[in-house]
Amino acid sequence: MRKNLRRIALLCVPVALAMMVGSITAARAQTCAYPIAPTVTVSGTTATATFSIALGCTNVQVSAVSIVHAANPANDTIFASATGFFGPGNHTLQVAIKCGTNSEVDLVLGPPALYPPLALDLRAVAVHVDCPAPGTLTQGYWKNHPDKWPVSSVQLGAGTVTESQAIAILNTPVRGDATLILAYQLIAAELNAALGNPTSCVSSTISAANALLATYPVGSNLSSSSSAGVTATALANTLDQYNNGNLCAPHQN
Repeated sequence: MRKNLRRIALLCVPVALAMMVGSITAARAQTCAYPIAPTVTVSGTTATATFSIALGCTNVQVSAVSIVHAANPANDTIFASATGFFGPGNHTLQVAIKCGTNSEVDLVLGPPALYPPLALDLRAVAVHVDCPAPGTLTQGYWKNHPDKWPVSSVQLGAGTVTESQAIAILNTPVRGDATLILAYQLIAAELNAALGNPTSCVSSTISAANALLATYPVGSNLSSSSSAGVTATALANTLDQYNNGNLCAPHQN
């Protein structure tokens, strides 16, 4: 009986050793690569992941994965990935980020993996990159290019005007009417906003302009020298700066 037990014990030793060696190999694989600061940097719509391979390790596969988040995490998708096999030293991988979305860049030990990250993920960094602004255009451009309008109507004062009504206003001589001076720039600013340009620098100006034109409708011959006229002209100047690309959005080339 003792001989049989001893024989069984000896038979188990290779199995135990194999399991131990396998565990050591897996542990070593996980420590062969590790992120070094800064882990992920973003420039425009490109993310650069930086990592290190430890001495004594070679042919280690590392991947950078750009993931687009969905409302349901199960629907998260890979937008771009990059992978390679590396030896000891510092290395980088670059991936594209989809602008305008809540995204994540994962640095993964091994091949690219779908979100949620696997246990071998080295680091996950949340990122959000705004899409580049298309650029603003002047009231003169919008007046002469009705085919380029992104919307068919814009707000003007207390209501909205159609494209043809707005172009008629843009073609009306000012003759000292501050409501027309303001309407020119307001129409252009609202079209530039509809085009997708940021408006953080003029949102309050646009609201103030519409409030003034609700009180003094376009074409009401508001004198530029009156108190309301001076305000209208000042608002128009700010919107003109915006439309020419001098504030929070660039001008289209």
